[in-house]
Amino acid sequence: MREASHEHRRRGLASARGAKDASLRPHSRDRAVLYVFPTFPSISETFLLREINALRREGLSLCLASLRRGVDTPLHPAAAPWLEEALYRPAPVEARFWTGVLAAVLLMPVGFACAVRMAACLLLHTPVRVREVLLALASATYFAWRLRGSPIKHVHATWANEVATTALLLAELLDCGFSFAAHAGDIFTGSAGFLDIKAREAEFAVVCSQVAYQWLRDHFPPRQRGRLHVVRHGLDLALFSPKPRLRRQPYYILSVGRLVPKKGFLHLLRAAAILVNRDTIDFELHIFGGGPQERELHQVINGLQLSGFVFLHGPATEEELLAAYQEADLFVLASAQTPDGNNEGVPNVLVEALAMQVPVVASRTGGIPELIQHEVTGLLVEPADHSGLASAIERMLTDDELRAAVTAAGRVKVEQEYDINVNARHLLELFRAAAG
Repeated sequence: MREASHEHRRRGLASARGAKDASLRPHSRDRAVLYVFPTFPSISETFLLREINALRREGLSLCLASLRRGVDTPLHPAAAPWLEEALYRPAPVEARFWTGVLAAVLLMPVGFACAVRMAACLLLHTPVRVREVLLALASATYFAWRLRGSPIKHVHATWANEVATTALLLAELLDCGFSFAAHAGDIFTGSAGFLDIKAREAEFAVVCSQVAYQWLRDHFPPRQRGRLHVVRHGLDLALFSPKPRLRRQPYYILSVGRLVPKKGFLHLLRAAAILVNRDTIDFELHIFGGGPQERELHQVINGLQLSGFVFLHGPATEEELLAAYQEADLFVLASAQTPDGNNEGVPNVLVEALAMQVPVVASRTGGIPELIQHEVTGLLVEPADHSGLASAIERMLTDDELRAAVTAAGRVKVEQEYDINVNARHLLELFRAAAG
């Protein structure tokens, strides 16, 4: 669909360059790859922040566009430099949004025609997603206006949902390459539409787990399945490096994640209540994260009389989480698939825990077994098995031989597969091949 002539496209961009409206010239002259985010910054997407920072360190020229401006607190320090150069879409009710859209339509007619044709293809594929397509078309057109004169050679969507829809249409407008990443909730729940078309149009796509790979590969034409790659999220292993720790009681049990049903915190609280009733170990459960279940979790804590055992701390900075990992005797994630199909890929907090050599107990669901191998790098229990979870927690806290074995193996696993610098170089190769 991106067959409009480069000559016509250059004319449209040249006309736009002459306009007086502000553009991204100070930040984008040497950029080649545009990352499109749903919200930036977002504390729940720290893994993406690590990714773009690693890519920039590796020498990739890139810039950032976001559909929404994040309001997360606390702000990750590494996000601060990006705030000065990120391109944000105004709210669709703002006049400046539609002014930019109209300017792009007038000054980039060939690119806009290509984007409209792709939008029509999307609507013919799934007519019920008309709102998503129209908003994505308007958003992409606004971004194209703001990016006038920038040497963008490739547009990459950080999620497979409406973010990828916007990125695909923006690539049509700019006559450049397109790729997308898929993770878990964006594909498992059906929120990512037009996957067949996105797969067909993408120079490549990346997923972070084998379970996502198996789910997504069927959307790629057989001859194009080589474009789908598993690239693990990564960590700075020099930063996530444990120091010697002293164990003491009460045991410090740690869990981290958004307070949403998929993360299974209600199951974890019920397992904690079982442990309290057994009265075999002295422990405190510390949960870091924010989300819509916070009020419900407080109610359950009170109802199960866990107030002296369970503590909700809210969202935390990376520095605060590093301190918590250093303190922790055990990390637990009681994830469970939700009725709408949402499930885990490979949760980044489990990678962080293994890197910090904290023993892990987790659910056997989604992509978790790719990282947590039972009795090798941790313990696995069936989702929503409260008694089994309680027993696994007790076993991991009291079996010193098991703890030593899984923490050593877990660190090796992370070093082999989740080094951010190694994985960023894999992505860099994909981007450079796609951008020419």
